Amino acid sequence: MMILVNRWSWGRLIYWGIILFLIFFFLSLFFYDTSIIFKTVADLLLALISLLTTFWALRTFKLFSKKITENTRLKFWRIAVLLGIMLLLLAEHVPANIIQVFQNKFFLLDTLIALAAAIFEESVCRGLLFSGFLGHEIYETSNFRLTKAALYSSLLFALFHLVNLIGGDSSAVFEQIGYTFAGGILFAALRVMTNRLFWVILVHFMIDWGPWVGFSQTSSNWFSLILVFGPLLVISLGYLISADKLLIKQTALKKF
Repeated sequence: MMILVNRWSWGRLIYWGIILFLIFFFLSLFFYDTSIIFKTVADLLLALISLLTTFWALRTFKLFSKKITENTRLKFWRIAVLLGIMLLLLAEHVPANIIQVFQNKFFLLDTLIALAAAIFEESVCRGLLFSGFLGHEIYETSNFRLTKAALYSSLLFALFHLVNLIGGDSSAVFEQIGYTFAGGILFAALRVMTNRLFWVILVHFMIDWGPWVGFSQTSSNWFSLILVFGPLLVISLGYLISADKLLIKQTALKKF
């Protein structure tokens, strides 16, 4: 298993990830009073541009030359992460939401909203930013590169949601920052596990796919959020740390 070399430097990956988000932010302000259809189409176009930019910058959507050869500990954490994803899908009422989407007259619009969000956020955060911070850790020759890259990119991913303070409920936004940080770590673990960006986009899309046209965000119960996202954070970090240890061991063996 070898971490692939990207076309762009780690610094360029990070600042382009930030630039794409800033473009999204200013477009949101510019199109604030436009119709939801127009804004959704604009968001989807930006998402596709971001996906193509990510592919060009990374040369590929893969992280490694081949998938991780798992030891017993990593297999345990992989199963825990997959069970955690299933728990998250149930906690977010994904099956019920999907049924409602198909019964909703805004099916196409709801689908495009979720698709645009999933493609854009994962291209920028688990694509450019995660790979950028991973490249920085490789440049610094530090250990636990995957874990650190996941933490840094997830922190930015969470802070990006401050944009929702514009016209949104502040309590709900700060709760969103908390659970998107934990969710970002989970998505990073999924990208490492599958060695693909597609599966991360798919899971993100399924979580966001719901009857959201006309939906206004409200605050939730902090206890319920911690009850769901606390364990997800623990098992995701457990997987990433174990993957890092395995990567360190395999790198050391190659030197002999």
